[in-house]
Parts: sequence; structure tokens; C-alpha cells
Amino acid sequence: MHDPEHMEHDDVPTPANCTPLPATASEGNGQTSSSQREVDKLIQDEQIGKNKYSSPRMTKSFLKDLCKKDKLYMTPKLNDTLYLHYKGFSTIENLEEYTGLRCLFLQSNGLKRIQNLQAQTNLRCLFLHQNLIHKLENLEPLNKLCTLNVCNNYICTIENISCLPDLGTLQISHNKLQTVEDIEHLSQCCSLCVLDLSHNLLDDPEILTVLESMPELRVLNLMGNEVIKKIPHYRKNLIVRLKDLTYLDDRPVFPKERSCAEAWAAGGLEAERRERELWQTNERRKIQESLDGLATIRDRARESQEPKELQDKEIQSPCEENQSPGQEGIQDLVENTLGDWHGPGPMVTELEDTKELETIQLELCPPLCIDDLPDLDDVDFQDPESTFFLSSPRVLLRKIEVLSENDIDEQPIKHQKGTALMSETRHTSDQCSDLLFKVQLLTNAEERIQSESQEEPNQSQNREASKPQCLIEELD
Repeated sequence: MHDPEHMEHDDVPTPANCTPLPATASEGNGQTSSSQREVDKLIQDEQIGKNKYSSPRMTKSFLKDLCKKDKLYMTPKLNDTLYLHYKGFSTIENLEEYTGLRCLFLQSNGLKRIQNLQAQTNLRCLFLHQNLIHKLENLEPLNKLCTLNVCNNYICTIENISCLPDLGTLQISHNKLQTVEDIEHLSQCCSLCVLDLSHNLLDDPEILTVLESMPELRVLNLMGNEVIKKIPHYRKNLIVRLKDLTYLDDRPVFPKERSCAEAWAAGGLEAERRERELWQTNERRKIQESLDGLATIRDRARESQEPKELQDKEIQSPCEENQSPGQEGIQDLVENTLGDWHGPGPMVTELEDTKELETIQLELCPPLCIDDLPDLDDVDFQDPESTFFLSSPRVLLRKIEVLSENDIDEQPIKHQKGTALMSETRHTSDQCSDLLFKVQLLTNAEERIQSESQEEPNQSQNREASKPQCLIEELD
């Protein structure tokens, strides 16, 4: 028996022994078109993938958006600075409209070539460090370029920069320079004064011949190269051979160091020691001259001030003889405080003429002794005279009376320590000028006690009899 599956394969017609049917032909055309669509889709996906992972391009629209973001001019030719660093560009392009650029920042991108800078004829500074550049090229249009920075690239040879007549600063550290031939082109750069060759692969001491041929070289940096270890007395030799060098590696070259290096080249260590001592002596002499000059200026100033001080002392001496310092200070204080605002008449601190002053003599009471006191058995407490000495001392108070022509009533006012009489007067506004104020002092305590002990009908008479001895009247 035959397998049905094998029988089906044996019964399938082949193109060799039968003609294709129309339906079969249509099926073949459908398969071909589907395979073509699959191929197109793969190609399209590949292109999309390339565009997705490709670096951004320096298009015109991108540059305008960047100018707007950085608050620059929207008119390209008006911009003198363009910041295109850290953008990931791989090609310099579309800068034809930016003809006014003076400073162009293109560092930290993925640039592989220096190109498309023909329109930047006014460019002064070009920063291309931290890129993927392998060669210095296409710099001929940049006639006014002063500073070129191509550090951290893959440059192996210095070339094509002698066409820059104003180039003064070249920074080409962290590259692949190695032999004398790699830097020999520097001898043709007559205007170059700042050169940074640090952290390269230079190892041939003959590079000093190239550096000596640069007439304007002032600043040189060779740190990080093997050649430093191969040049004996590296710093002294470079200072001696490069006559105009002012800064080497990480510190400046001072005149003292240059003189000592030249003395060392001429006479060895002994000549260098003598030259150093000579410089120290000259420095001490200059310091001493400066101090002497200051002392002279000080003495002249003192001499010019002495006549003035003597003259001031002569003027002040007569014043000191006539008036003591204490009196002068008191008088100045009184004049400053009271001289401008006190009223007419004598000042408060001044006294009137002694002839016009009235002297009041006060009666002195005789001293009281124990023997003068009476015996308590002999004292009559009903007699006021006998009880006067036993009573406590009384305080003399003032009695104020307001007197006028029309007295209405008079009322005594009791006080804790005595009695005062006050006359209350009712008067009109027309009678205000007729008021008379009298101040009465009770100086005789004995008379006052007797007046109190009398009868009421005689009280008014005793008051008139006991009027004060001293009466001061004041008229308004």
C-alpha cells in the first residue's frame, strides 16, 4: 500500500509536464508583489533607523531657533558671536549668511573636518577643541584669525596655518604630535607668540631648533611630553636659548631667573651663585633706599610743621595767663547754653548788688536744758502756759486769706497739723483787679494757742490781733 501523503506529492503536476493554469499564474504574481513590499519596508525601516541615530545637522532653521533662544539677532549677518558647542554636530555647514562673526564656538561636538568657513572672513577666535579633527585645513579664508584652539583632537601634524598672518595664539595640546617634522611648520609662523604643546608625544630634543626660529615666541608650554626628561637642565636651557621667553610651563620667567640662567651657561654653578648674591644685594639696597626715602619725607613734614606749632603756642600762651582752664570752660558753657535765650536783667546764676539786698535776722531760741523743765507734780494742765513745754512741737503752717472789699463769708478750714483761715470771695469780672492776696505766717506758737483757748464771741477779735508780723502784698 502506498502512503496517501506520498501519493499526493506524486500526483502534483510539475511545470515540465503541464502548462500553468490562469489561477496559478495570478497566485504567483501575488507572491512576487508581497515579497517586493517586504523588501521596501525593510529599506524604509533601515533609513528610519539611520535618521533616528544620526547626529543633528546645522540647518538654517536650527541656527535661527538657536539665535532666538540665546537672545541674539534674528538677522544672521548682525551676529558677531555664535554658540554651537555641545550640540553633537558632525559637519560645519549653512554658515554662509553669518558674515559678521568674530567668535565661533564649536567645541565638544563630533566634527571630523574643518570646512565651510569661507564666509567668515572677519573671524578672530575659533574654538574647535574636543572634536574628532585629524588635520588642519581650509583655514585660508580666515585672514584675521588671532586665536585657534584645537586641543583634544587627533592631529598628527601642524600644517596650513602659515597663511594666517595675525595668528598669535595656538593651543594644540592633547593631540598626536611626536617628531620634529610634525611641528616644523611652526618656524613659518612669524606672528605666533603663545604656543601650547603640552600633553603630546614629543620626545626629540631637536624641537628646540624649531622653537628658536620663532621670533615672537613669549609663552611656551611643554608639560606632559617626554622631551622634558631628555633635555638636561630643561628650564635653564630653554630660558637661555629662547631669549624673549617670559612664561615657561606653569610659571613666569623673571629677570633674576634669566640672569642666573645666563650666568650658569657662561660660568657654571659658581657664576650662578655670584650672580644670585649680586641680585640679593641689589634688592636689599633698593629696599633700604625706599626706607630712607620715606624717612626723608617724614623729616621734611615735621620741619614744615614746627613753625606752625610754635606760632600756635605763642597765641595760646597769653590766653592761658589771663584765664584758667576751669574758668574758661565754665564761662564757655554758660555762654553757649544761656547766652542766646535768657531774658532782660541779670542772669539766673548772677546776684544783684549787695547794697540793695535786705538782710533778715532770725531770733535764736535759747537752748532747753533738763533742769529748766518743771516738775510734773507742779504742772497745772488747765493752764495753757504750763502745758506749752509738754506739748509736742508744732509745725508752722501758712494761712492764706483772700481779701476784697466785698467779703461775704469766711470759713475756717481745719488741718491735721493746725488751723488755716480762707476767705472765699464772690466777685464779678469787673472786680478782678481789686483782689488782694495776703500771706500770713504764724510765727508765735504761744499767741496762737491762747487765741484758740478763748471763747467764741471773742474769737474774731483775737484773730485780728494775731495778724502776721511779716506781710507781703502783691498787686496784679
